[in-house]
Amino acid sequence: MKANKQAAEGTGDVAFTITPLTSKQIAGLYGISLKTLYRWLAPFTAEIGDKHGRYYNNAQVKTIVQKLGMPSEVITG
Repeated sequence: MKANKQAAEGTGDVAFTITPLTSKQIAGLYGISLKTLYRWLAPFTAEIGDKHGRYYNNAQVKTIVQKLGMPSEVITG
């Protein structure tokens, strides 16, 4: 799975492609440990919901990004 983040030339806007991600991948996007990610997500568990298997689905990843802000890193490959 990968998350793509691309900056539009001259506008400063960033396009972030939402894909299903694991907790480890989300933590990597934010440059934090899993323990820290779980602490950051704790206040929003009702809004995010439970993972389905190992992955947060597209809607859950979108909610996480809305709550925590745009990550500064990108996972590729």
